Amino acid sequence: MLVKNSSDITTKSLKLKAAVYGKSGTGKTTFGSTFPSPLFLDLDRGMLSVRGTKARYIELARPQDKRTGNTLYNQWWKEIMEAAQFAIKDEECESIIIDSMTWIGEACIGSIVGMRKPGFDDWTAHYNKLRDFVFLIKESGKNCLFICHDQIEKDELAGKVWMFPMIQGQMRQKFGDLFDEFYYSDVVETGGKQEYRLLCRSTTIFTAKSRLLRKEDPKKHLPPSYDEIIKLAK
Repeated sequence: MLVKNSSDITTKSLKLKAAVYGKSGTGKTTFGSTFPSPLFLDLDRGMLSVRGTKARYIELARPQDKRTGNTLYNQWWKEIMEAAQFAIKDEECESIIIDSMTWIGEACIGSIVGMRKPGFDDWTAHYNKLRDFVFLIKESGKNCLFICHDQIEKDELAGKVWMFPMIQGQMRQKFGDLFDEFYYSDVVETGGKQEYRLLCRSTTIFTAKSRLLRKEDPKKHLPPSYDEIIKLAK
């Protein structure tokens, strides 16, 4: 058994592996475009916001049966996996951007149950399949960013409110556990201008974290920029 020492941990040649969730229009896709040589797996059709950045993308539109209009989930999932394998092998791609995990999650559960109602075992299979997808991308040796919409959850009896990534099933609450860098995207008005930012410390409502930040660092927000965030590793 090999015992290691934390003093030997180095951030040299670190690949940023992060996830971000938040409302539409808070700069999540734009943040992805700041990564080195990004290749987007685009399920959101939101690339208009990064036009002119030369970001490459694979459009993964929801395939539908022309007769019934039903989503062809098995075909959709197959196309997603083929795009993921392409991105992993593509030498021009330095960063894989998943936009978004909300629709990846829907494609995943649909590929398991089709049009029927999911049962307990189906949701377990859904979590395992999504987890394996995340680790496939994370272990590619490239930078990666998983983008997700947000979803509010209320406990009326306790009077509490939480914000989670919008992913179906148990992955919703466990998604952040898969990452060292897990942000909530937000936008504030500063001097009459909009400022995009990433919450990197958890609150009573939002889950967020950054293991690149040292404990003594008081920052609660980071700029939505790969170059600025990667500086924390130096």
